[in-house]
Amino acid sequence: MDREFTPREKGMLLVLAVLLLTLGYMKLFYAPVQQAVTENQQRQTELQDQALIEQDRALKMQTMEKELEELKTGGAVPDAQVPDYNNAKRVMVELNAILARAREYSLSFDDVSLDEDSGLVRRPVELTFQTADYAAAREIINDLYHCRYRCSIQDVTISADEDGTDITAAPGAVTQLTAVFLERNDGTVTANQTDGNS
Repeated sequence: MDREFTPREKGMLLVLAVLLLTLGYMKLFYAPVQQAVTENQQRQTELQDQALIEQDRALKMQTMEKELEELKTGGAVPDAQVPDYNNAKRVMVELNAILARAREYSLSFDDVSLDEDSGLVRRPVELTFQTADYAAAREIINDLYHCRYRCSIQDVTISADEDGTDITAAPGAVTQLTAVFLERNDGTVTANQTDGNS
């Protein structure tokens, strides 16, 4: 059965061969290259977005540092340090020195937490202390504010020893507040972990 293909059959075989070659090219070369190009473009977009976020963060940090420096030079902010994590013993020594003028005081260390935005560990300490008068309580709060370890003072309540007495004229004052000390995270504390007294 040796017969020669007709011109029409030859044309159909040629079209079929061209279609198979085109399909093979598309499957083996063109589609993977296009997929790689698309993935690389997506990766590039993600990296550009990340770079913009980091650039924005750096700009905000520079602005905050500049404002903080202006406040420091104006004397509005104490020149406190942010120590490395697990500074509880030194904080206790500092608090003992600050609260030495109080008649009596009590401290309660709460669980530490990680501020994911800044990467700082927050160590809240609840303080209750009694002083001879309102002015002495204010001095202790001022000393806490100017403590050598960076902290923020929150939830301050000063009340007279005696009910119904004007706090500024009272013979004694009871103060309650929370001082949140900041520490640099060395990788010990994670977002889901708390460590009460370390």
